[in-house]
Order: sequence, then C-alpha cells, then structure tokens
Amino acid sequence: MQVNKRNIVLTTVLLCCLIVTSACNNSESESKEAIGEEIQEPKATGPVIPKAVNDFKTIMTQNPGKFSGDQYNEEAVNKELDNLPNNLSNEEYLDNLVYLLGEDYQPHYATIQAIDPTIRVNQATPEGKIPQVEKINVQILLDASGSMAGKVSGGQKMDLAKKAINSFAAGLPEEANVSLRVYGHKGSNSGKDKAVSCQSNEVVYPMSPYNNANFNSALNQFKPTGWTPLASAIQAAKKDMENENGENVQNIVYVVSDGVETCGGNPVEAAKSLTQVGVKPIVNIIGFDVDDKGQKQLKEVAQAANGEFKSVYSQKDLENYLESQKKRLETEWKIWGSSSRMEAHEIWSKKYQLLNESRLAIDKLKEKEIGRINKAVEYLTQSGKINDQIPLSEMTRKRGTFIITSTWEEFMRVTDVLNQAKKNEQERIDKQEEEGKKSL
Repeated sequence: MQVNKRNIVLTTVLLCCLIVTSACNNSESESKEAIGEEIQEPKATGPVIPKAVNDFKTIMTQNPGKFSGDQYNEEAVNKELDNLPNNLSNEEYLDNLVYLLGEDYQPHYATIQAIDPTIRVNQATPEGKIPQVEKINVQILLDASGSMAGKVSGGQKMDLAKKAINSFAAGLPEEANVSLRVYGHKGSNSGKDKAVSCQSNEVVYPMSPYNNANFNSALNQFKPTGWTPLASAIQAAKKDMENENGENVQNIVYVVSDGVETCGGNPVEAAKSLTQVGVKPIVNIIGFDVDDKGQKQLKEVAQAANGEFKSVYSQKDLENYLESQKKRLETEWKIWGSSSRMEAHEIWSKKYQLLNESRLAIDKLKEKEIGRINKAVEYLTQSGKINDQIPLSEMTRKRGTFIITSTWEEFMRVTDVLNQAKKNEQERIDKQEEEGKKSL
C-alpha cells in the first residue's frame, strides 16, 4: 500500500510539472507571436519622391514642386528641409529638392509641341483662284460668218484672227489645254442657207495641249461663210466646260466676233449661264471691227458673263490687245508673288515668335528653380544635414545646364521644321507665279 501511495504521489508531481512546462511553453509561444505581430506592424509612409531624372520630356511634363512659382515660401521650405533624414545620399537630397522646388514647365513645353509647322498662303491669284490651279482649259470661239471676210488694216479679218489666235495658243504653257470652236462656217450668208449656217457650230480642235501642226490644220478647215449663231456657240461652250469642270481647273473663254447674233438666239442669256458653271470661267470678248450695234451687244454679252470686252480694228490692234493682256496679268502675277511670299513670312514669324517666347519662358523658370535649389543646399549645409555642399551644388548646376541645353535643341528642331516649311511654301509660290506668267 505504501508503494502505491508513493507511486500516486510521484505521478501527481510529474503531471504538475508537465502542466507547468506546457503553460510556460504556451506563454513563451504567445509572447513570440505577440513580438512577431509587433514587428510586422506597418510603418507610417510619406509621399513618394520621384527621381530627378535627366530626361527632357520627363522634366518638362513632371508635376510642379510643392513650392513652385508663387507658392514659394523660404521659411516653409526650410521646415520641410529640417524634416529630411540626415543620412540621405546627394541624389536623394536632389530628388527631394526637385520635389519641393521644381518649376511648372508643362504649359510652355505643351505650346512648343502644339505649334503647327504648316505654312500655307491662300491668296487669290490674278485670275481670282486660290493658288492650286493644276489644269488650264482655254476655249476659243471664232466667228466664221461671212462678214469676217471683210478687210481691215493688215488684211482680211479672218486671216488676221487666225494668225493672232494661233500665236496666242502657241504661247500657252505646255500643260494647258486649248480647244477651237467655230460657228457660222457652213452654208452661206444668203437667206436660203440661213438654217444650215445657224446650225453650224462645231469644235475643230478638241480640248488638248497645243500642237502646231494639228492646230494649223484645224484653222485651215473653214473660211468665213454664213450667219452668226453666237448664242448657240456660247451654250455649246458651257457644255464643254461642264465636262471639263472640277477641282483645281481654270476655264478661260475667248470669243472673237465681228458682229451681232443673226440667228435669233440670245447671247446675253447664254453668257449669263456661263456664270453658273461650278468654277466660273474667265470670259474675254474681242470685237473685231464691229459697228456700234455690234459693240453694244458684245459688251452686254461680256457683262453678263462678268467678263471683259475689247474692240479692235486691225491686226496690230488685235496683237497689241493680246500682248497687253499678257503684260497686265504678268504684273498682277508679280504682285501676287510678292504679297504671297510676304504672307508666308508673316505666318512663319508668328509661329517662330510663339516658339521663342516659350523657350525663353522655360529658361526663366529654370533660373528660378536652380536659384531656389541652390539656396536650399546652402541651408542644408548650415543646418548640418550635409557636410560638403559642392557635390550637390554640382548636380544642381548640371540639371540647369541640361534643361537649358535640351530646350535649345528642341527650339532648334522646331525652328528647322518651320524654316523648311517656309522654304517649301515660297518655292511653291515661285512655281505658281512662273506658271501663271507662262500661261499669259
């Protein structure tokens, strides 16, 4: 019995030890867990400070510093500097200084990037067209009625007209097209042939570039014969223009006649219809040795088409008129060229001025930023945050140099683009002016 009691006591003691040991282990485990939880507790974090990188676009598009521009307050800046750790590297100090004092370059950089380099002048040419004429169509309507067989100083009216027309067509630019339409060249000027003559209205040289042999051949196909269906000739010319109408097309009409409509048509109304063509033509009516009645009607025809009438009485008159037209338009083309080149320069000048103003604004902001950062570096030195300000000052200087150098390079890049655009436009104007002169 004594043995059993002893065993019971021993067992009890062992159980107590196990309980105590387990409790200690649990307490130690809980303590470790508590310590572990304390270590894992998140620390308070400040603002993320971006790197003060040497990338021009990034610098120009970064958000401005907390104390940039009018927000600058030296005392408030110094308080922020006092809160900086003492063990930062020079690079980290510069990051913080730019974060606090970096200027707002965004609006000026955006202005530079938004400058449209296009330089385009849209002055009307002497023909009243915006300078994009790529195709010139010249229609010549020649009166072949019997009265054109009459004589004037220099010879027969028809022969002189043919000679002047051929010379005029030969002087057109190579890329221009010309057509020759004759009317009243069939039948005779007697009453019995009136119907035939009044229906005679045809193109003898279709719209195409001038060819000397073919044009002369066309001129030799007819002689002055019958009546004067002027109205139907103008109406037919309108249909021809409608077929040749389109963007960048200039239609020019010359009517050479020595008298009034004799086939019952209304040439004034027909002339009005010319103004209804999409691209309104330039209309020139040349009255060749016409009487007062003929002059009156031909003037009305010219006015109806918003054109010009000129009366000539001899070969010399006709040649002088055509030559004066060339001289007048040549002068107008010169004036147009000078004015257009001036406008191109003015467009360039305005864009260049905007570009330069933006560059100078960035330079001014850079000076302000670098000056304030240098002042902050001095404060960090005086407050004992940094021992040697030279490395940080040198990094600040390099940042300023990088900004001004990169700004200049961007300025020159855009300037070169603008200069090339102005050169291209002026060359286009020169070419347009020369083509205009050639077409005279």
